[in-house]
Amino acid sequence: MQDKILYIDCSSGISGDKFVSALYDLSLIKEKEIAEFIGRLNIKDFSYADISFKKVKRLGLAGLFFHVDGRKAKIQFKTVSEINRRIDLFDLKPRIKNDIHLIYDILIEAESAVHGNSFDKLHLHELASIDTVLDISLCAFLISRLKVNDITCSDVNLGSGFIDVAHGRLIVPPPAVSFILKEIPVYSWGDAEELTTPTGAAILKYYAKRFPKGFPAMEIISEGHGCGMKELNTMANVLRVFYGRPLKSDNNSSGNRNDINRGEIYEIKTNIDDMNPEIYDYVIEKLVANGALDVFLTPVVMKKSRPGVLLTILCEASSVEKISNAVLEETSSLGLRISKMDKICLKRRTMNLKTPFGTLGIKVATLNGKVVNRKPEYDELKKIAGAKKIPLKEVYRIVQDCIDKWEYE
Repeated sequence: MQDKILYIDCSSGISGDKFVSALYDLSLIKEKEIAEFIGRLNIKDFSYADISFKKVKRLGLAGLFFHVDGRKAKIQFKTVSEINRRIDLFDLKPRIKNDIHLIYDILIEAESAVHGNSFDKLHLHELASIDTVLDISLCAFLISRLKVNDITCSDVNLGSGFIDVAHGRLIVPPPAVSFILKEIPVYSWGDAEELTTPTGAAILKYYAKRFPKGFPAMEIISEGHGCGMKELNTMANVLRVFYGRPLKSDNNSSGNRNDINRGEIYEIKTNIDDMNPEIYDYVIEKLVANGALDVFLTPVVMKKSRPGVLLTILCEASSVEKISNAVLEETSSLGLRISKMDKICLKRRTMNLKTPFGTLGIKVATLNGKVVNRKPEYDELKKIAGAKKIPLKEVYRIVQDCIDKWEYE
């Protein structure tokens, strides 16, 4: 399967409904699939007939406007636990359900931090609306169907001015938006309107992994336009998304350049046969503290048939001097062998996964657009085993089962 990329142009901000509209406007997902998905949400007295995608124009730019008529829907949340229980009732694949849970977690964490309340005392307000449920759920479904390997985004236009919310009047951006978009490039331009909403910010925070300066190198397959409700004066109130293939370097026979990282690494070695072995534990800790990427000990037989240890350290160029000094100071070695080597390694990213033990970070490695390795963090599983008083191998089994369902179903 070829790699696919999705680029999100947030020059007019982002909201949940605009993102849903833009993804559907790519014309890659059939209407029948949307209808079936809505039915799997198991919301009483609510069906595909209660949503609509209307063709509209914003400052002459055509696109889709997504509307939800939730007047008949029997759905109302009062607590965070009720939200989670409702999501668990969705008849969806584990990976999609996991994404919905985690996007909601981003929103809930922001609201909790802004209002200084614990989760169980949080007033949900807009988070409890059928609109928010549909925006997040449909985005998770559409993203999963597009099967993109990379989601990138422009800088995010927040808008300006003031908005009226349940707690009164606030300056744009509202606190929840600024909390969610920490460490993401943002700016303010254009009409005095709220252009980026908390739901839109949470979806963006969850899916977008890169914010390049300028349009990414890609072959565009389809472009989608999601229109906001209001007509603006200075810009088209349209979220644009671009779906396509990333451009690759010529004759790249060794794999996709987005999946393989190339670089240099230094290897430092020394043979030791006259040091108290109890000292190695301290030495390794100090080497790691000084920048060692890896340290390992290999049993060797030296001259005069004397048993010894081959100490090997891998590090970046910037750490060679510090690590060399540490070895010579802390061990009985009188000299070192230092080599510079080429290295290649798979591109890795951390994905969050909902498990019976809470949300865990899963390391995912890809090659040629295909997932080749998925692994939980050992330290997290170790903590769980200790806290829950259950065998570590049982924790591994349960988490691995969640990973397998998440990836393949």
